[in-house]
Amino acid sequence: AVEDSSIYSLVSNLGSIIIRFVFAHWNKSPITTTREEPSGNPKKLGDSGQNNKHIWIYLQGFGCRYSENVLFILYGEKWVNGDSVFAFQSFMFLVGIIGLNGSIDSFVLARADVVNTVPKLKYFTIITTVIYFGSSILFLHFGLGYAIYKCRAGGLFLGNAMGMISRIVINWNIEIKKHISLKEFIKGVFPSRIFSVVILISLFVSYIIKYRVPQLNLLIDLGIGIVLFGLSCLPLAY
Repeated sequence: AVEDSSIYSLVSNLGSIIIRFVFAHWNKSPITTTREEPSGNPKKLGDSGQNNKHIWIYLQGFGCRYSENVLFILYGEKWVNGDSVFAFQSFMFLVGIIGLNGSIDSFVLARADVVNTVPKLKYFTIITTVIYFGSSILFLHFGLGYAIYKCRAGGLFLGNAMGMISRIVINWNIEIKKHISLKEFIKGVFPSRIFSVVILISLFVSYIIKYRVPQLNLLIDLGIGIVLFGLSCLPLAY
């Protein structure tokens, strides 16, 4: 439909700016940070993208929560509806997965056997592509994106996210588990407990405000969100 195409274009264009801005530094650094230390000991998974495991949580948490506010500021009230908001939320979820996948890819490429493992990973790209297309079809016609808002654009973004998640699973099974345990893997891609608790509390407060005060001005709501975002960053300073 024309409306779905318009929403997809709007969110994709806005999202591409976000990706360039957020990942500008990471595009230069992740591979070098996963190479071996002078002592010969390879760095841990968390070192391959120390900021990634915080940023992807922010994108999925605050990004999804304040999608409506961002669309209102940039495009006006016309685009603040269920369809476009859900599509942008789906895109922010996808961008968070992209950040997480980038950390894991850099870790894998730094340690993988170029002769044996890398070609095998390229072969499994076919599987992730099939999962992407299959998930997109399911979300478009039968799944979350269509059932809740009948928003086909959101379904495409969610399908892409499923493809990325399958890639993470394949990387784990083919290469990562050779070097680290599942516990170390989870510790490497997820933030510390203190940070997780603080950001969950911040998001909980923001959702309470949203549903307790539904008529709150979107700009004021965004201002409160910025304060909560700042508070959730405090654990990173220690």
